[in-house]
Amino acid sequence: MAQKSILIVDDDMNTVKSLSTLLKDRGYKVNIAYDGIQATKAAMNEHPDLVTMDMDMPAEEGLKAYIDLMFSPEGEYTPVLFLTGDQDSKAEKSAMDLGADGYLTKPFKSRDLLLMIYSLIGE
Repeated sequence: MAQKSILIVDDDMNTVKSLSTLLKDRGYKVNIAYDGIQATKAAMNEHPDLVTMDMDMPAEEGLKAYIDLMFSPEGEYTPVLFLTGDQDSKAEKSAMDLGADGYLTKPFKSRDLLLMIYSLIGE
């Protein structure tokens, strides 16, 4: 079976490092983008099985990048899981109303993240 790939999109280096380590330790291939513009390009080039997306980033915020991705032929069926420090329930509602596949608020438990990932793309 081919190794599943996850694109981590976050501008916080600590978050990127911890997510990358967690996911690689679980056998996933990891690619990284640090803003929404890089995320859209990386998703179109790499065709990840799943994208984790921060909500607030420089250059292009997460919801805009999500919309760009969903309207591209390469990203139309790619699950997107928002991981954000934004405690605003309006942000979660906006993401879910647009069709996001999940939403976790930082800090989150690794177990909760892994359960969401397993439910979306398996191990």
